[in-house]
Amino acid sequence: MYVMSLTARDVSCGISSFFYNMAILPFVAITVARKHRR
Repeated sequence: MYVMSLTARDVSCGISSFFYNMAILPFVAITVARKHRR
């Protein structure tokens, strides 16, 4: 049971981290593109 709850926590943390990256990556890419363009 402890291992199952730990795995669920890892999966939840991974999913939240994945969505956070998906939300931040486009912003970073746009910033880098703007700096590269100048």
